[in-house]
Amino acid sequence: MNNGAIKAGAKHTRSGRRLIVSPYLTSYFAGGSPLPGSPTGAKLLILPNRQAARSLAVPYRSLDGLALRIIQDHGLQVAPKLISHRLLQRAVAHAGGSVDSAGMARAVESTLRELLRAGVELPTLALSSNGRVSRLAAIALAYRSSLREQGLIDTAELLWQAAELAPRPVELLVAGFPRLPAAERAFLDAIAAPESRVYLPIQHGEGTLFEENRHATEDFRLRGWLVEESKEVPEGLGVRLARHFLTRHFHPKAAVKPAAYAYAYPDMDAEARGTLAAIKRLLLKGVSPDRMAIVARAEESYGPLLLRVAREYQVSLRVLYQMPLAQTRFGAWLGKFIETVRSGFPFESTARLLAHPLVRALDGETWRKAREAHSSGAEAWGELLPLIGEAWPQEASREQFTTRLRLALERLGVARNVMLWPREASAYQAFLDELRALPGGSREITLTLFVAEVSELTRVLTVAAQPGRGGVELHTPLSLFGAQVDHLFVVGAAEGVLPSPVRPDPLLDPFEREDLQSDGHPVESVSSAALREELSFWALLHSAGTSFTISYPRLLGRSEVLPSPFIARLGLVPQTPPSRPLCSLPELRRSLLRANPRPEQRNSGEQDDLPHDEVLLQARHAHRVEASRESEAPFDRYDGLVGSPYRPPSAGLGVTRLIALAGCPFKFFGGSVLRLSKEEEAAEVLEASLQGRLYHQVLHLVMERSRGSEDPRAAALEALDAAFEVAEQEFDLPALPSWHLERDQHLVTLQRAISAQDFIAPLAQVRELESNFKAEWRGIPVRGQVDRIDLGDEGLELVDYKSGSQVSNLAKDVDGRSKVDLQLSIYREAAAAVLAPAEPVARSRYYSVKGAKDLRVTEPTEEELDRIAGLAKAAWRDGSYPVDPDLDAKVCEFCEFDLLCRKGPRLERKRNRQ
Repeated sequence: MNNGAIKAGAKHTRSGRRLIVSPYLTSYFAGGSPLPGSPTGAKLLILPNRQAARSLAVPYRSLDGLALRIIQDHGLQVAPKLISHRLLQRAVAHAGGSVDSAGMARAVESTLRELLRAGVELPTLALSSNGRVSRLAAIALAYRSSLREQGLIDTAELLWQAAELAPRPVELLVAGFPRLPAAERAFLDAIAAPESRVYLPIQHGEGTLFEENRHATEDFRLRGWLVEESKEVPEGLGVRLARHFLTRHFHPKAAVKPAAYAYAYPDMDAEARGTLAAIKRLLLKGVSPDRMAIVARAEESYGPLLLRVAREYQVSLRVLYQMPLAQTRFGAWLGKFIETVRSGFPFESTARLLAHPLVRALDGETWRKAREAHSSGAEAWGELLPLIGEAWPQEASREQFTTRLRLALERLGVARNVMLWPREASAYQAFLDELRALPGGSREITLTLFVAEVSELTRVLTVAAQPGRGGVELHTPLSLFGAQVDHLFVVGAAEGVLPSPVRPDPLLDPFEREDLQSDGHPVESVSSAALREELSFWALLHSAGTSFTISYPRLLGRSEVLPSPFIARLGLVPQTPPSRPLCSLPELRRSLLRANPRPEQRNSGEQDDLPHDEVLLQARHAHRVEASRESEAPFDRYDGLVGSPYRPPSAGLGVTRLIALAGCPFKFFGGSVLRLSKEEEAAEVLEASLQGRLYHQVLHLVMERSRGSEDPRAAALEALDAAFEVAEQEFDLPALPSWHLERDQHLVTLQRAISAQDFIAPLAQVRELESNFKAEWRGIPVRGQVDRIDLGDEGLELVDYKSGSQVSNLAKDVDGRSKVDLQLSIYREAAAAVLAPAEPVARSRYYSVKGAKDLRVTEPTEEELDRIAGLAKAAWRDGSYPVDPDLDAKVCEFCEFDLLCRKGPRLERKRNRQ
């Protein structure tokens, strides 16, 4: 490929083309003047990035832009990303011999594009004796062949293809590039007209850092270019910094001061705040935002953090690194939406989609109805929200699916709401543009395939993280080559981050790369990749005009890190950053809160700087509450000590409520005093509480039908199926997706429970079922219901059904353990006197339906019961309901108020204090 480009360029006689080498990158930008020796407007100026063009106040033109116009004039197009990815998968399946073609395509993508960009002779590489290398070359050849069949090329081969098309010569002026790889050189040689000028930096005697540029210089010379050395010796901070960087030694006296600074911050947040505080100070002094820039090698780590702090500081910040569409708000919603369409609009995923900020279609009433009905399917959701529309067909043309998708985006308001955020608007437009580029036609495809295509688009498409206009910009070193700003801030200069470590390539290890280089294939070695990082930083230094600040965080996550070796090579020693001013109202509030959390205790003469700030007042109040909550101080009103007496209802307090009070007073407070309740929501399976009520009702029905029978057990088993069906109708059970399977299991459980020996004693007869009572227990009015009363040889037997295999509603003993059974004690002492005043109660017991046996509990002592009754009365009298669960927190397992009470280690501190 590259040989063809050389021949194409050699067809023209182009005398006077010059390569000008210089020890500096920005010598031709000295003072912002035009390039020396060039008449203004006579040449087409090519710069490495938009920031460089902005520095010179000239239109931005790139080599890729020129190459794109050339291939388009010849009927070629750069492949859309989705088509490119699909063709690569096909190539892998055809030539790669991989079962997982999609996974293999993702694995080879970066290495394959490296080969295409480097101009490797793929047919020769395919003959390699290394099986992995030859297979990679075969995949690349198959991929390129598939592209050509459709008149497409990959972005990595754009410059090579444009060079082979013998473009019309153009007089060029190319500047600001720290390096010119083979593809750029081939394209320049093919398109550069006589009198074209190309600038390239070279430092003589500087080891291997400029070795690639020396090879490039010789390549230009062989192509017939004249090589000249620039005599200009520019001055400025950036040039001095670059000069110090090349000394490779620490020279404190030669350090560039006071315009260059190095700071060590405690962590990334402090670094972001310190950097943006310095920028805000400059903005207040009148420095234009486009005369400052932040550079981060790990831009994806720093971008979200800097954006968050910038919003707080009210500093306009643009973050231009590319992020996958799937990580944008629109892309994440789109991926979930298209999957929800494929699965037929199930309840959970549809509810999340409709509550998303891009839609916000679920108001409180609609959401309540959806939860109660557990709406599932396009038709059910359409009854609540006509926006949903009808179900999607399983097969249609791609054009029809695309039309449906666009209509859904407009109907749900997504197309309108994305315009509220520049990034989301950019993501939305990029997605539509790529969707239009897909082949249409009338051929039908499946809904599953269309969903896969859209999902794949969200993964392969990228957009700028924070586009827009104006503001200080976050850059990588690459996007500032050739530009100059007055104030340059480099963040994240930690060892292992700057320079970025060379990542191992799973397809071409370092030894294979060395072998390929020795065979004449221009692949990048590990050492050359490391040198490229070093050269990039050297080139970046030229961008500093008035001040240069480099910093690093001592902590990255939980790991302590060292400063980048690049800092020492600049002759700088990281210092503790100067104290920064408070740059935002939240920071001022935090400062006042830390200095004076309790304004009522401030010293005489102290003034509150924000006396009428409601947020600060609320923050101080919350701080006091939290400090008391987490301290050893006794419980207060925020932990249930409200001080208002409570009078049990005259109709009696439910036994379950009394047990809750004896298990944890705050649980009783939430349910009986505040009367809080969990919002009802339909479930995918039968919930435990509803399951217990269903079991109780079925057992009630079967035992009612077995009354008077000589064999109640046999009669109950015979009536089970009919009773279960009646109970289903009475409870109006929700439409559960797996109920047809659950139902049989519940029947088996009940049949096993009735058949067990403990269910009913031999010769016993059912006396009462679900008997309600109101009585007084140790001075407390109580009410409840006994599930069953049997009459046996020894007397009455009180039976309470438990759906589980253990008793969970136990009160605390004197040691704080959940061990005291209160329910059966109340049944024996209070219920029996009301329900059977003339007959002795021989026994009371729990019967486990799932366990099909009696549950054993220890009968409490009189003293234990008196203690619990006394505690209940005292709590009601004093209005005292502290967060005090049992030591094993068993009472918390089925508590609905655990988020409200906020139990945790703090309870142990308070208990130790008491």
